[in-house]
Amino acid sequence: MKRLLSVILPLIFIFLASQFKQEYNLRSVLQARTGKLWTAWFSKSDSASPFASPYALIKDTKEQVLQYLNNTNLFTAESLSWQLPFTGDTTAEVIVPFRINMQGTQLAAKEVQSKDVKPATMPIVVKQIVSPQVKAMDFELYEKAITVVNNKQGLLPFRSLDTLSFASLTIGEAKGNTFQEYLDKYTTFQHFAIARKDTSSSAYESLLTKLADYKVVVIGLHGLNTSASQAYGIPQSTRTFLERLRSKTTVALVVFGTPYSLKYFDRIDHLLCAYEDTEVTQTLIPQVLFGAVSATGRLPVTVSQALPAGTGETTQTLKRLGYTVPERLGMHTPTLQRIDKIVEACIKDSVMPGAQVLVAKNGKVIYEKAYGYLTYDKKEQVTKKTIYDLASVTKVAATLQAVMALQAKGMLNVKAKIADYLPELKGTNKEHIVIQDLLLHQAGLLAFQDHWTRTKVESEFDTTYYSYELDEMHPLVVATGLYGVATLKDSLWNWTIQSRLMKKPQRQKSYAYRYSDIGFDILQQLVERQTNMSLDAYVDKYFYHSLGLDELTFNPLKKFKESYIAPTELDNRFRGKLVRGTVHDQEAALMGGVAGHAGLFGNANDLAVLMQMNLQKGYYGGKRYFPDNTIPTFTKTYQPKNRRGLGWDRPEPDGGGGVSDLASRNSFGHTGFTGTCVWIDPDQELVYIFLSNRVYPNAENNKLARYKVREKIQSVVYESMSTPKTLVADVKGNKPETN
Repeated sequence: MKRLLSVILPLIFIFLASQFKQEYNLRSVLQARTGKLWTAWFSKSDSASPFASPYALIKDTKEQVLQYLNNTNLFTAESLSWQLPFTGDTTAEVIVPFRINMQGTQLAAKEVQSKDVKPATMPIVVKQIVSPQVKAMDFELYEKAITVVNNKQGLLPFRSLDTLSFASLTIGEAKGNTFQEYLDKYTTFQHFAIARKDTSSSAYESLLTKLADYKVVVIGLHGLNTSASQAYGIPQSTRTFLERLRSKTTVALVVFGTPYSLKYFDRIDHLLCAYEDTEVTQTLIPQVLFGAVSATGRLPVTVSQALPAGTGETTQTLKRLGYTVPERLGMHTPTLQRIDKIVEACIKDSVMPGAQVLVAKNGKVIYEKAYGYLTYDKKEQVTKKTIYDLASVTKVAATLQAVMALQAKGMLNVKAKIADYLPELKGTNKEHIVIQDLLLHQAGLLAFQDHWTRTKVESEFDTTYYSYELDEMHPLVVATGLYGVATLKDSLWNWTIQSRLMKKPQRQKSYAYRYSDIGFDILQQLVERQTNMSLDAYVDKYFYHSLGLDELTFNPLKKFKESYIAPTELDNRFRGKLVRGTVHDQEAALMGGVAGHAGLFGNANDLAVLMQMNLQKGYYGGKRYFPDNTIPTFTKTYQPKNRRGLGWDRPEPDGGGGVSDLASRNSFGHTGFTGTCVWIDPDQELVYIFLSNRVYPNAENNKLARYKVREKIQSVVYESMSTPKTLVADVKGNKPETN
């Protein structure tokens, strides 16, 4: 017992029972990547040992690993191995490579031998095992190890995104790597790269001028080695460049390699060490920079007089979305992979040419994929950055956000009549409509309006309303090459005021529920009148910009190339052309692309951020957008025969309503005509996003709704949370528990 050695092996404790199955008759062997960072803890005495046995693998191991992780030595040798017995249905042997204190294999062996633990000899690797559970522990290990070395004035994590401009530079790796991809998920970045660290001084000089224009430059230093005599692979030109750049703008430098290299950068105000250059560390560092996860790591070695062992700052979380693997949240990757089969089968059956699917659980995106193509000719692939026409998701992602904000600020009262704010409605059939009834879709309004028919003479566009040239008199983009007169919006509003209502039975006090676009166009008028801003300008200023949502926008062609945007319908009824980059909805097109019921475009990630803010009752990124009670007020039901909340859709009490039967009755969201869906389940802390252009090339294609594709995918998400979890058997042979 005096020589008891406690060894933490973070990447294998949770997954072995699920990997070493009975059908493996040969010995199964785990072989880790060469050079991977491992963390272990040697107990100094029996009383300090966190385990009853160094080989006992019990379900509490994970917590014990994390508890002791900050008091660790870094093990970094490649050849050291232990033979660990795992009992249960089968016995397996596992190779666990280490490098101790970055001092090489011989010293590593000597250090272990001094603890009376000799490396076991192992046969040739029989099977290399990579599993979701391994990746889950990989994420946890690195998340705890990442160290914020310097953080002057507490700038990290970045907070006020709307006041900062960002650029990123990768040195030693090509542009568009995982690091830059995940930076983009938090705000708009301009990306630069120097593939080789030993570049010419003239190239650095050119970069210096460009980068100085940004308020913050995030730099990733890649391709380091462990040789001190070679300055760890960092040439003098790179060090000089970084020193000069920090005098011109705010620099956040991330070292993806040995901590000993930090001695060259201890004067940089915002300095982070990732220890290793892997896909996981490149995924996690942006999350630390933007407050999705906190940094708690400490330097394990003394780097310089200014950076002794133990240096490190703990950063706070700002409750921004993080990105991880499903198993960290108790979900099951093989179950989620059934989504692939559903979507791929739908693409094959021409339900839609492509799609994006995103799932976030407990504030972490655990599933995000892009499928198929923008059209059926398969020329342009869907990416995670593809921008879709969101159709009626606009109602909750734009108009409702503004209405909730104004209600919270006391600038409107949903119990009041709409005519109290829009006096032109007095004396009309709409003067007694209450705002709450507009939000509940029970104000007696028609479902939609086809006002575009008033703007054509037979099959020709009426020149009273249209021009084929964009100019001051015709600023409204109805379609590419077709522009509406500025007064067209006033005409539409007058036609809306004059529109008839549904008939109400004599003995019925209020109108029955009937879904209507018109109510949200009236709400748009209310928002714009109260704020003296257009709807798109208001939500961009007070929501999207500060949330970092550059791709959530009206009229995307003003900001993005057409190739970034999925086409919708070949509109033979009205515009006579394929609609791409302008809103599919004809009424919204007449309004110049900005309507209360449609017009918003975006991708799955940006929508997930906005929906996560709503899930968190109005708090996100260190900022409160609504008081705590606003979201619950707007998401509850108000009428027994109306499943709707205020603006939000909800499940039917007995299930259904365009949502999976497995979704909780407290869940809320909205769908869109073009083939879109956002859904929030506060009971499960779940956000589900589905985007497609199912209306391409013909909106009469209703297979998406008929096959209940969105609901089936959502059901798979819930099923992935109920999959039994297998825990590792302990050394005594007790069988794994399931729940």
